[in-house]
Amino acid sequence: MMSGTMLPVAFTVGTTFLLLSFGNLLAPVLIALLVAYLLDGLADILVRAGLPRLPALGGLFGLFVCALAAALLYGIPMLWSQTVAALTSIPVLLQRLNDLVVTLVSAYPDLLDGTDALELMASLRQDLGGRVQTLLGLLPASAEMLLNIGIYLVLVPLTVFFLLFDKNRILAWFGRMVPAHPVLQRLWPRLVDRLGGYVRGKAYEILIVSAVATVAFYAMGLNWPMLLGTITGVSALIPILGAVVAAVPVVLVAYAQWGLDLQVVWALALYAIIQVADGNLLQPLLMAETVGMHPVALIVAVLICGGIWGIWGLLLAVPAAIAVHVLLDTLVEYRE
Repeated sequence: MMSGTMLPVAFTVGTTFLLLSFGNLLAPVLIALLVAYLLDGLADILVRAGLPRLPALGGLFGLFVCALAAALLYGIPMLWSQTVAALTSIPVLLQRLNDLVVTLVSAYPDLLDGTDALELMASLRQDLGGRVQTLLGLLPASAEMLLNIGIYLVLVPLTVFFLLFDKNRILAWFGRMVPAHPVLQRLWPRLVDRLGGYVRGKAYEILIVSAVATVAFYAMGLNWPMLLGTITGVSALIPILGAVVAAVPVVLVAYAQWGLDLQVVWALALYAIIQVADGNLLQPLLMAETVGMHPVALIVAVLICGGIWGIWGLLLAVPAAIAVHVLLDTLVEYRE
């Protein structure tokens, strides 16, 4: 029989392995679980305000269906068209960057090696040009893609409906699946509370930041505001590093649009204001003590998970760090 320490560790590792191994197959269910969790949190707020739970859930589910329809009819096609336009304009951006390099080499010949700089730009233009053509060739909708979209449109709303209205039965069933071990009995509710709070707060944060950034970029006349706003919002998934990486497309698009102009500085300043407001106002408001970890620990988690699992590791680094943190705290309490 496993020791008191090994059983919760094996349970946590096994659950993580199943999600990583079958995540693609379970994607509709995982998306529906996230949506249902967000709607359930909003329903709790309405219930505390005095509205009966069943009408609150019904109204929120109706709003979700309307939002899904609006996204399919307007949001996703616009985001798609802006993505295609952005990819198509990359050669123009590369030409502008090449002209900038030539100007800098001519102005500062003692500081910059013109041959190396131009060779680097030529290599970059050739490499990115080939990748852009490949991506553009993949973008047209295929029969398989349309079939997957159809499956998602049916399964996700249906699963959200059952998750919302059968929540207590489903949670009771999962509770019976947790082994009757004192560590796991403590670990399970803590994981649900901490990870659930993080997921819910982060989802709200992404939606709010994406909407604000999209409106702000549109107001200043920046090209492809929805695409850049979405990138800005999604960057919140990766602590610290995400904000730095997401600034690159904003600066590049502004430079491709306006060249060496003060507008580029204003675009970067607007982006910085959004990120500062997010980090200092929105995150504390939405997540409070949900994460409860030092920024250095989060950076280490991002570097390790990103190095092992790539982009998925970057996205899952913080939830994994939270899970490990909760597990270690629970084990220490149990040993004491």
